[in-house]
Amino acid sequence: MEGNSGFEYGPFIRFQRVPMPLLLPLDRSGAPGQRSYRRVQLEGELFQGVVETSKQGVHPVVNGSNLVGDPVLLPHVCLPKKNAQERVERVVYKSCHEIAEDARLGRVKPRELWQNIADKVHYNEPAGEAERDQMLLHFYKDGYASRRYSIARAVRKHHDARVTMENVPREYAFLPDGSAFLQHRSADMHIYYSAEVLEKACQLNLSALVADGVHDLQPDATNKTGQLYVIHGVMADSVDVPLLFAITKRDMWYKWDVRELRTTNIAESFNRLLGVRLGVKYPRMSDLLFALRGCVTTAKGALLNLETRRQAKRLHKKDILRRRRIEREMARFKSILDRTRNFPRTSTITTYCRRMSRFVTEKVV
Repeated sequence: MEGNSGFEYGPFIRFQRVPMPLLLPLDRSGAPGQRSYRRVQLEGELFQGVVETSKQGVHPVVNGSNLVGDPVLLPHVCLPKKNAQERVERVVYKSCHEIAEDARLGRVKPRELWQNIADKVHYNEPAGEAERDQMLLHFYKDGYASRRYSIARAVRKHHDARVTMENVPREYAFLPDGSAFLQHRSADMHIYYSAEVLEKACQLNLSALVADGVHDLQPDATNKTGQLYVIHGVMADSVDVPLLFAITKRDMWYKWDVRELRTTNIAESFNRLLGVRLGVKYPRMSDLLFALRGCVTTAKGALLNLETRRQAKRLHKKDILRRRRIEREMARFKSILDRTRNFPRTSTITTYCRRMSRFVTEKVV
């Protein structure tokens, strides 16, 4: 022990009391008051071990192994009291950062993203089985609701609120190759199509057009009252592609004296796939235009495939037989029309319709 100025525990750790100036309170002379505090000094060669702290003071290093260097730089493992909680928060923070940086993850459903993060937490390789269970318990909390805000905030960074019926930024009005995508714009209607795709479809024997409204998708930019209409092109080789998209501010699909109307398989298949891709009934305008641009790309790929392949797509045997029967029935009815000078009886028309109904599905208008 070195007098009253300090205490020494062991040969290498020393306490010293040094005066420390304080701003408040002032002493009687007007000078700042002073108080003493204890500071740890490390001197000489150090030993590897643990320095234990307590209210009474600092105990000397225990362990007799020699060490060269600063003990702060020693390899060690710091296990905080809430280690599982800290690791979960790091995984969640890193995952949300990845979602905010990757535009593809921004179009995934938030609940699916939450499930992916839960898998990362539970199957964390460095953690042991008991610690993984603690991490999963802390992550789950009240289920999806406890993490919904954090995930939704990361996803919202990819949603462009600038896209409305009155304002369509250039990156949405043009295709990636620089060609125009938005061809007509008014207060009540937008028309989108690719001139290149339309031209190529006409060159490949465009034989029919099928128009239909996607009733399960109302863009939010239309106050959830608008409508998306799609015109599909059908080629002679039984290939169909979406050619034109129209977004209106109100529903323009009218039906008179029709209780039930079913669309064709072409339109229904496209509507279903588009709905699955967007995942919501009221998609954001930016998400909808992004999906429609993808449809233009796939349509161009289908037309290129049709242009380069050597022969038309072969039908199944049952489809070939069905086509022959339809042609036979139509030829039979045409001969009846020729004999009756285009004035057949009602019973003849009824019989023809009944025969043809065997070859037509209920999903066709």
